[in-house]
Amino acid sequence: MTATTRFETLNFSVQITAPCAKVYQLMLDEQGYRQWTQPFHPTSHYIGSWQTGQELRFIALDDGVPCGMLSRVLVNQPAERLTLEHIGILDRGEAIYSGEKVAAFAGARETYLFTPNGDGCLLQIEMDTSTEWREYFLTSWPAALTALQQLCEQS
Repeated sequence: MTATTRFETLNFSVQITAPCAKVYQLMLDEQGYRQWTQPFHPTSHYIGSWQTGQELRFIALDDGVPCGMLSRVLVNQPAERLTLEHIGILDRGEAIYSGEKVAAFAGARETYLFTPNGDGCLLQIEMDTSTEWREYFLTSWPAALTALQQLCEQS
Protein backbone atom coordinates (compact mmCIF):
# COMPACT_ATOMS: atom_id res chain seq x y z
CA MET A 1 0.00 0.00 0.00
CA THR A 2 1.45 3.36 -0.95
CA ALA A 3 1.25 6.52 1.12
CA THR A 4 -1.00 8.11 -1.52
CA THR A 5 -3.72 5.50 -1.28
CA ARG A 6 -5.40 3.53 1.45
CA PHE A 7 -5.75 0.51 -0.84
CA GLU A 8 -3.44 -2.23 -1.96
CA THR A 9 -3.99 -3.50 -5.49
CA LEU A 10 -4.15 -7.27 -5.89
CA ASN A 11 -3.91 -9.04 -9.26
CA PHE A 12 -5.26 -12.45 -10.22
CA SER A 13 -5.58 -14.27 -13.53
CA VAL A 14 -6.72 -17.54 -15.03
CA GLN A 15 -6.50 -19.03 -18.51
CA ILE A 16 -9.84 -20.58 -19.48
CA THR A 17 -10.30 -22.85 -22.49
CA ALA A 18 -13.48 -21.17 -23.67
CA PRO A 19 -14.27 -18.06 -25.73
CA CYS A 20 -14.24 -14.76 -23.81
CA ALA A 21 -17.93 -14.23 -24.62
CA LYS A 22 -18.78 -17.50 -22.85
CA VAL A 23 -16.57 -16.67 -19.85
CA TYR A 24 -18.19 -13.24 -19.56
CA GLN A 25 -21.71 -14.68 -19.90
CA LEU A 26 -21.24 -17.46 -17.31
CA MET A 27 -19.39 -15.16 -14.91
CA LEU A 28 -22.24 -12.63 -14.80
CA ASP A 29 -25.20 -14.97 -15.27
CA GLU A 30 -27.19 -15.22 -12.04
CA GLN A 31 -26.80 -19.02 -11.69
CA GLY A 32 -23.20 -19.03 -12.90
CA TYR A 33 -22.31 -16.26 -10.47
CA ARG A 34 -23.76 -18.25 -7.54
CA GLN A 35 -21.59 -21.23 -8.54
CA TRP A 36 -18.19 -19.66 -9.05
CA THR A 37 -18.43 -17.28 -6.06
CA GLN A 38 -18.95 -20.09 -3.52
CA PRO A 39 -15.35 -19.67 -2.21
CA PHE A 40 -16.22 -16.11 -1.11
CA HIS A 41 -19.36 -17.20 0.75
CA PRO A 42 -21.73 -20.15 0.24
CA THR A 43 -24.72 -17.79 -0.19
CA SER A 44 -23.04 -15.30 -2.56
CA HIS A 45 -25.40 -13.74 -5.08
CA TYR A 46 -26.21 -10.34 -6.52
CA ILE A 47 -29.16 -8.10 -7.19
CA GLY A 48 -29.07 -5.39 -9.81
CA SER A 49 -27.89 -4.72 -13.32
CA TRP A 50 -24.43 -5.11 -14.88
CA GLN A 51 -25.13 -2.16 -17.20
CA THR A 52 -22.77 0.84 -17.07
CA GLY A 53 -23.93 3.35 -14.44
CA GLN A 54 -26.13 0.88 -12.58
CA GLU A 55 -25.86 -0.27 -8.97
CA LEU A 56 -25.23 -3.85 -7.95
CA ARG A 57 -25.71 -5.38 -4.53
CA PHE A 58 -23.30 -8.24 -3.81
CA ILE A 59 -25.00 -10.18 -1.06
CA ALA A 60 -24.27 -13.01 1.35
CA LEU A 61 -26.55 -14.17 4.13
CA ASP A 62 -25.11 -13.97 7.63
CA ASP A 63 -27.42 -16.10 9.79
CA GLY A 64 -30.12 -15.45 7.20
CA VAL A 65 -29.58 -11.67 7.24
CA PRO A 66 -28.39 -9.94 4.03
CA CYS A 67 -24.98 -8.27 4.20
CA GLY A 68 -22.49 -7.29 1.53
CA MET A 69 -21.17 -4.65 -0.83
CA LEU A 70 -22.89 -1.96 -2.88
CA SER A 71 -21.12 -1.19 -6.13
CA ARG A 72 -21.57 0.89 -9.26
CA VAL A 73 -20.71 -0.40 -12.72
CA LEU A 74 -18.28 2.14 -14.17
CA VAL A 75 -17.50 0.30 -17.42
CA ASN A 76 -19.13 -2.71 -19.04
CA GLN A 77 -17.74 -3.62 -22.44
CA PRO A 78 -19.11 -7.15 -22.84
CA ALA A 79 -16.43 -9.86 -23.03
CA GLU A 80 -13.70 -7.18 -22.95
CA ARG A 81 -13.68 -5.09 -19.77
CA LEU A 82 -15.76 -4.67 -16.63
CA THR A 83 -14.96 -2.12 -13.90
CA LEU A 84 -16.82 -1.74 -10.62
CA GLU A 85 -16.47 0.86 -7.89
CA HIS A 86 -17.54 0.08 -4.33
CA ILE A 87 -19.88 2.76 -3.00
CA GLY A 88 -21.40 1.34 0.17
CA ILE A 89 -22.34 -1.67 2.24
CA LEU A 90 -25.39 -3.71 3.00
CA ASP A 91 -25.55 -4.13 6.79
CA ARG A 92 -28.39 -6.27 8.18
CA GLY A 93 -30.33 -5.56 5.01
CA GLU A 94 -29.83 -1.78 5.19
CA ALA A 95 -27.99 0.06 2.39
CA ILE A 96 -25.37 2.40 3.88
CA TYR A 97 -23.48 4.86 1.66
CA SER A 98 -21.47 6.86 4.21
CA GLY A 99 -19.87 6.61 7.62
CA GLU A 100 -16.96 4.85 9.23
CA LYS A 101 -17.81 1.34 7.97
CA VAL A 102 -18.05 2.58 4.38
CA ALA A 103 -15.01 4.89 4.49
CA ALA A 104 -12.62 1.93 4.77
CA PHE A 105 -13.34 0.82 1.19
CA ALA A 106 -15.41 3.48 -0.59
CA GLY A 107 -13.85 4.15 -3.96
CA ALA A 108 -12.12 0.77 -4.18
CA ARG A 109 -12.32 -0.65 -7.69
CA GLU A 110 -12.33 -4.04 -9.37
CA THR A 111 -11.47 -4.42 -13.04
CA TYR A 112 -11.93 -7.59 -15.08
CA LEU A 113 -10.16 -7.90 -18.44
CA PHE A 114 -11.13 -10.62 -20.92
CA THR A 115 -8.38 -11.22 -23.50
CA PRO A 116 -8.59 -13.83 -26.28
CA ASN A 117 -5.50 -15.99 -25.86
CA GLY A 118 -4.71 -19.11 -27.87
CA ASP A 119 -7.69 -21.45 -27.66
CA GLY A 120 -9.41 -19.55 -24.90
CA CYS A 121 -9.62 -16.48 -22.75
CA LEU A 122 -7.20 -14.95 -20.29
CA LEU A 123 -9.23 -13.41 -17.46
CA GLN A 124 -7.31 -10.86 -15.41
CA ILE A 125 -8.61 -9.24 -12.25
CA GLU A 126 -7.18 -6.14 -10.60
CA MET A 127 -8.79 -5.19 -7.34
CA ASP A 128 -8.25 -2.66 -4.58
CA THR A 129 -8.45 -3.91 -1.02
CA SER A 130 -7.57 -2.87 2.50
CA THR A 131 -4.95 -4.62 4.59
CA GLU A 132 -7.76 -6.10 6.68
CA TRP A 133 -9.17 -8.06 3.70
CA ARG A 134 -5.89 -8.91 1.93
CA GLU A 135 -5.49 -12.51 3.18
CA TYR A 136 -9.16 -13.30 2.62
CA PHE A 137 -8.90 -12.30 -1.04
CA LEU A 138 -5.52 -13.99 -1.55
CA THR A 139 -7.17 -17.24 -0.47
CA SER A 140 -10.65 -16.80 -1.96
CA TRP A 141 -9.85 -15.45 -5.44
CA PRO A 142 -7.71 -18.39 -6.62
CA ALA A 143 -10.41 -20.85 -5.50
CA ALA A 144 -13.14 -18.77 -7.15
CA LEU A 145 -11.20 -18.55 -10.42
CA THR A 146 -10.69 -22.31 -10.42
CA ALA A 147 -14.46 -22.73 -9.95
CA LEU A 148 -15.14 -20.28 -12.82
CA GLN A 149 -12.64 -22.10 -15.04
CA GLN A 150 -14.35 -25.44 -14.36
CA LEU A 151 -17.79 -23.94 -14.95
CA CYS A 152 -16.75 -22.46 -18.30
CA GLU A 153 -14.82 -25.47 -19.53
CA GLN A 154 -17.51 -28.01 -18.57
CA SER A 155 -20.55 -26.08 -19.84
